[in-house]
Amino acid sequence: MVIEKLQFSNIRNLKEGAILPSPSINFIVGSNGSGKSSLIEALSLITSARSFRTKKSSRIVNRDHSGFTLFAKMVSGLSNYSVGLQRDNNLDHYKIRVNRETINRASVLASYFPQLTISPEQCDLIDGPPEKRRSFIDWSLFHVKHDYNELISNYRKSLAQRNRLLRNRDGAKLDHWDTVLCSYAETIDNYRSELFSQILEILKRDISGRFKVELELDKLQIDYHAGWKKGVTLLSALNDSRGQDMERGFTHQGPHRADFRITLDSVPIRELLSRGEKKLLQILLTVAQLIHFRVNTETDPVILMDDIFAELDNQNVELLFELVRELGLQLFVTATDLVDVTKFLMDGEKLFHVKQGLVTEMLQ
Repeated sequence: MVIEKLQFSNIRNLKEGAILPSPSINFIVGSNGSGKSSLIEALSLITSARSFRTKKSSRIVNRDHSGFTLFAKMVSGLSNYSVGLQRDNNLDHYKIRVNRETINRASVLASYFPQLTISPEQCDLIDGPPEKRRSFIDWSLFHVKHDYNELISNYRKSLAQRNRLLRNRDGAKLDHWDTVLCSYAETIDNYRSELFSQILEILKRDISGRFKVELELDKLQIDYHAGWKKGVTLLSALNDSRGQDMERGFTHQGPHRADFRITLDSVPIRELLSRGEKKLLQILLTVAQLIHFRVNTETDPVILMDDIFAELDNQNVELLFELVRELGLQLFVTATDLVDVTKFLMDGEKLFHVKQGLVTEMLQ
């Protein structure tokens, strides 16, 4: 997938404008607070109707206006798309249109136009809470397994129903909903555990020799916790914890409590690595996720990297750009004015400068 044009108005502090990106690497440079991250945010919004910076969509709108508008022209395979996205704070909703047809769900937009984001606000896979790691793996499954979104939706509805019964102390119907819940949970667990293994294998096989890292990636292991006690079925675990669940009014076990730890010689990696090493490993895991995605979907996602130069040394940054070029992907990457990005720039790639919200393409 390639974004050929992006128009934007009333996005945070960005002035109304448009860019014609390169199908390869696009560098977005500016001082802190200039609006460069807002431009990356606009790209995230037009492909998913979601921001990587905030869950409160109203905050994305420029303070002097009640809504924002985005428009993009995209190419995916042999198909051309015109995509429009409007946010109205007064009505508190998005209006999404693809080729003049209204799209009612953000998940449908995201399924059309996959994108991966690496940023300081992105999920912390090493030290962050479990929901961040679940989000990481669920992104892949959403795109790779076509039934996964519906599966997760059905599981959450069943979980909500079970929790209502627990709060109402209605034990008569719990057996039925336990069975329904487990039917979805088993497939979710199988998908997740399989994907964890595949991404770790890609990290060891395809990534470990490409980047400069002292950590022995080929020795890493993933300790996956399904969300209930090992060695028992979820149905049995739910039966055993029913009294506690009913007392507290919610379900303590299931895929919604799943987590994974990355270990080396059985020691959690977060106890062994420096902050910089953790950031590098997180980025490499995302690269492994990217490769897995391409192999299983034969689709090219757009890659967004915000402030990547603050996370990686120049040598690994160059190796990362080299991989992006080799894979033929479109990348948008931000940097401050203090970084000389021209030494990374190659023919056919573009440089945009952002100053006080005004985006300007710099001619080479």
